[in-house]
Amino acid sequence: SPCQEFRPGRQEMELAELFFTASWIAVQLRIPIVIHEQVPAVLRSGGVWPRVQQLWQAEQVAWTVLLPNASQAGVPQNRTRAFIVAMMRSESNVRWLEQRLSELQARVAGWSEAPPREWRSVADAVPGIEGETYYLEQWGKTQPHVLPTSGIPNTLRCKCNFVPKPGKYKARERDAGSFESAQILSTMQRGVIAGLPASFEWGLDGTKGSVYRAARAQGNAVPAPLLECVVREMHDCGLFEGSPAALDACGVPTQKQTSEVREDPAEVHTT
Repeated sequence: SPCQEFRPGRQEMELAELFFTASWIAVQLRIPIVIHEQVPAVLRSGGVWPRVQQLWQAEQVAWTVLLPNASQAGVPQNRTRAFIVAMMRSESNVRWLEQRLSELQARVAGWSEAPPREWRSVADAVPGIEGETYYLEQWGKTQPHVLPTSGIPNTLRCKCNFVPKPGKYKARERDAGSFESAQILSTMQRGVIAGLPASFEWGLDGTKGSVYRAARAQGNAVPAPLLECVVREMHDCGLFEGSPAALDACGVPTQKQTSEVREDPAEVHTT
């Protein structure tokens, strides 16, 4: 569901309500496994999020909250997301559901020390990067827009394709260099930072509108490698047991992967 109305200072209205609507529909259809992706600020919601939890409590749904960062999945972007994994209780999972959701949360929390994929800088991950700096708009009024290729940016703005005209850029205090010497990224390069492969087709037709639409998609996109890593952990925790259709749809491997599970308790919500 859209995240805009969960951001600080925003009022929860029609867009935020879609989170509850999607949850209600999933319950009515008895969908066994649902993954909600949102900005972490959703957990501070005083309206929709408490109502979603009340719905799940009444409908025999267990859930857990994960807060991984895209950089832990090898995406060259510092972007923390909230993944809320919700599962319907059933006779087939009642014996193990809480324990495996706890295991999932512990595994993902452990990514801060042992990420599933190697950290990669913009220079490491993005084809065609040259020089030491590049230009990219980030969220935040104080964030620099001239960045080092040896690092990674924060969340992309939806107008990350915006490039000031020569002589019009106002330097920011934390810029890594001059605007004039910074590399201007292509749509493909910004897409890789957003977590898409370099081969992804953005549907550019030579118009400014198509470039703008691509930039909006890049700013809003869930980094696909991050979701893939979450789903693989779900598989390795045994959460797809009894749900072969979900397993096939997610494209996770059939073999069990081994990894160390943290022993500290994890918070799991059940009825």
